[in-house]
Amino acid sequence: MAFTNSVFDRLNAGKSGVTVNGASIGGDATALFVTVEGYIETGNAGSFQTSMLEMLQECMEIGIVVIDIGKVTYMASMGIGAFITILSRTKEMGKRLFLCSVPKRTEDLFRQLGFWDMFEKVDRPESALTGGAAPAVFPARIPCPTCGRALKVGRTGSFRCPSCRTVFDVNAEGKLA
Repeated sequence: MAFTNSVFDRLNAGKSGVTVNGASIGGDATALFVTVEGYIETGNAGSFQTSMLEMLQECMEIGIVVIDIGKVTYMASMGIGAFITILSRTKEMGKRLFLCSVPKRTEDLFRQLGFWDMFEKVDRPESALTGGAAPAVFPARIPCPTCGRALKVGRTGSFRCPSCRTVFDVNAEGKLA
């Protein structure tokens, strides 16, 4: 059975604060790209989880699921719990789950709770079709733009050089922004 967004209609029809949509990606339609918008917290995490599990059950031929959470404005620990359950079910079914466009605040929550490394991540949905993420960018060695000292950075964001105290930004490619 091919994927249709009707799987998410019940969730999207309510005023739950979260909207989910999906579309097949790749020429053979064995991968699904799901976008999530809004917030996932105690009040809607269960509905979100149920919709995602129904989608997995309906789409048995889908082998890869990419969930883009770049437009999730807030995620509570209950939301993380929903993702853990979704990941577990995905693996039980022999599928692969990738997270895409993870906001920094959400990444920090995954890390604080110790679940970040459980998930495969991709920078864009098509990367999942080739077996996973592009080669790892981080940790990266970045020269300080002022004094030239080589600094090791483990993620995107703002950093301060310990030698000259210059603040600089590093982008997703591991380069100075």
